[in-house]
Formats: sequence, structure tokens, C-alpha cells
Amino acid sequence: RQHPSKKSPLPVIDYQPEQLLKDVLRLNPRAAKGENSYGYLPLHLSLESGKSWFIDGVEDVFNAAPEASFTRCRDGRTAITIAAENCDLTTIFELLRRSPHLLGKNFV
Repeated sequence: RQHPSKKSPLPVIDYQPEQLLKDVLRLNPRAAKGENSYGYLPLHLSLESGKSWFIDGVEDVFNAAPEASFTRCRDGRTAITIAAENCDLTTIFELLRRSPHLLGKNFV
């Protein structure tokens, strides 16, 4: 029986998801600025899927595109709104600490 890695011309890469995210953002920081077909930025998607600030790479996504913190997705929510819906106090704190303008009435 053939070893699974012999079936593909690509090498098997053993990446942790957080490290893969960091490497993608390091190689292509613009990746954090592109909306998907539903109008969500990577920051929105990270928060929507319950990712955390320090452990799951949300901080890296923010650092690559800080303007995403005040950008509304198509349903009108901002990053801080999504973090609040998830009761993620660490992410709420970090978003406010790094983007104090989010305290304005137009962003919450």
C-alpha cells in the first residue's frame, strides 16, 4: 500500500491553524482586507466563528487590517458588536484599547 504523502505532489504540511494564519498574513497582509462574497472581512469571520484575540489569531488579523474594526459587514454589525454577541470580553477590551474611536455612537 502506498503512503498517503506519495499520492500528492505537494508535501504534507503539519501546521497549527494559528501559525498558518500568521504565515499567510506575513506573506500577504492584504488578505486581511478582502471581503468574502457575503461582505464579511476576515476580522468579522474570525469573531463570528468564536475565535479569541490572543489564542486564535484575531490579534494578527486586526494588526494586518485595523480599519476592519470600524467597518460594518453587510448585516450592519461591526467587529465589536460581533465580539459582544459572543460575550468575548478580552476581544472587546482589546478592540477598544486599540481603536478607542469605537466608543462613538456610530460604531456600536
